Amino acid sequence: MSGSEAFVGRGQGSFLRFLWGEMKPRGKLLTPFNVISVPIILLGAAILVVRFTRGLGSVTNLSQEYPWGFWIGFDVITGVALAGGAYVITFVVYVMRLEKYEPIVRATVLNGLLAYIFYAGALVLDVFALAVLLGLPERRRAVSAGRSNGTRTGRTVS
Repeated sequence: MSGSEAFVGRGQGSFLRFLWGEMKPRGKLLTPFNVISVPIILLGAAILVVRFTRGLGSVTNLSQEYPWGFWIGFDVITGVALAGGAYVITFVVYVMRLEKYEPIVRATVLNGLLAYIFYAGALVLDVFALAVLLGLPERRRAVSAGRSNGTRTGRTVS
């Protein structure tokens, strides 16, 4: 019986055992990839904590004067470009039957999937940040009073 057949029809406990068995490292832990990627992941997690505790402006330098900045531009441009390019190549190969691009279509589909996942993740983080900000009592009072941008009248000060 193979590993994938071990949990079919046996319940959640077998699935978790199978998943735990697949998660066990099979090689060395100190590979060059892990040495480089683990600090980057930890730095990203720390920046994410700062973002949710102190606001988006603390990590992106966004303000009322510069509300879009690098954050939104990077999310939108990279997400749309990668996902759109993958969609077009896949359409050309499978719908229009242009076999010239067949060798790259598998990598393109993976690229599109990752682009959609990362773009959706960025949107989820943005919505979560908004929910966190609106969940704070002082923000809720400011929004209900019409001064969500920090001014008393609701108008932006030049």
